[in-house]
Amino acid sequence: MDREKAAQVRLEICHLLDQCGTCPKRYSYSSHTRPEKKCGTCKLYAKIRDAGERLAAIEEKPKVGNPTKLNMSRGQYFDYRRRGFSDEEIADEIGIHRTTLSSWKHRNGIRKRQLPASDQEIIDAYLSGLSMNKIEKKMHCGRPHIYKILNKHGIGKRADKK
Repeated sequence: MDREKAAQVRLEICHLLDQCGTCPKRYSYSSHTRPEKKCGTCKLYAKIRDAGERLAAIEEKPKVGNPTKLNMSRGQYFDYRRRGFSDEEIADEIGIHRTTLSSWKHRNGIRKRQLPASDQEIIDAYLSGLSMNKIEKKMHCGRPHIYKILNKHGIGKRADKK
């Protein structure tokens, strides 16, 4: 529907521009001077400007969020998930594209669509001696998140085994 309206408005603008070509008030260009602005008072100019504004309103697209400007915490994301929202629904709710949310999840160490383990479960797995790779897979979270939890609870990194 919008494509048809936009095509009609473009056609209207073309017809107006054809009429403007014979108008004595049209822009006159010279290779050495600036164009003379005579069209501002012309009735055709007003019609073309009006049609251009209508076309811009028809073709205006919603702005998609920027992943660097996505200001959501992991906790807010998981609140949505606990309430039963899918990733697509979360993206729609906060006004961003689904791939923007996917990029944000990747940067924040959220790898699966499942809810992450609690801080205590991560700490227990780490203290039991599980490798970081196994903790990541078992707890559905990334290494940066694991280190963040450990630091938050004052647990230092294990010494490397030789």
